[in-house]
Amino acid sequence: MILQEFFRPENLPFALALTLMLTLGLVQLIALLLGLGALGLESTLPDAATELDTELGIVPEGGAGGNLFSALLSWLNLGKVPLLVSLIALLFLFAFIGFNLQALLVLTLGLRLPAPVAAIAAGLLALPPLRLANGLLARIVPKDETLAVSQQVFIGRVATITLGTATAQRAAEARLLGPHGHRHYIMVVPDDPAARFTQGEAVLVVSRDDRGHYHVIAVDNPHLTAGGE
Repeated sequence: MILQEFFRPENLPFALALTLMLTLGLVQLIALLLGLGALGLESTLPDAATELDTELGIVPEGGAGGNLFSALLSWLNLGKVPLLVSLIALLFLFAFIGFNLQALLVLTLGLRLPAPVAAIAAGLLALPPLRLANGLLARIVPKDETLAVSQQVFIGRVATITLGTATAQRAAEARLLGPHGHRHYIMVVPDDPAARFTQGEAVLVVSRDDRGHYHVIAVDNPHLTAGGE
């Protein structure tokens, strides 16, 4: 019965989400066993696979839409934990809510929603618990949490691009060490619109814009190293 529900066309988005979540979790576990640390998966993901994460870092055009976008990211507590952790939590919540939503409709109304409609409903319903999950995970993993520090304290520090490719049109996730020696995760864009930085590159934080993105430049000094490795 469970397998039949899993493979129903109406439940396809949730089956795919659950499969992806389990795959990411397995790779994360292997990374831990290999001594790569809890974030070892970052360096193993190809750029194509990170596009889903970095979609959350698309640089908006600004204005009211940009402020609304930044407010949504802040409300979801994104940045308090690595984006990959948030992605795994979102996939679980999306699948869990989706399967149960369809099951509830079958029990009460004797029908299932079409896959696209069910996916939209489950995605919207997953946002509040995702916000809660990000907040709780930030407390569970204090070593990697983003502490409540001044937004300007990261300027002048060296960071490492961990997820995505930073371009003028799209922000990427970067990791650095804060003043208390804790890891922090920030969204960065090149200070030079023509520049681009890929996973693993070290960058220097030079400013922060009103959208919450940090502007970075290439690190020319070979003696400067990024924190949080």
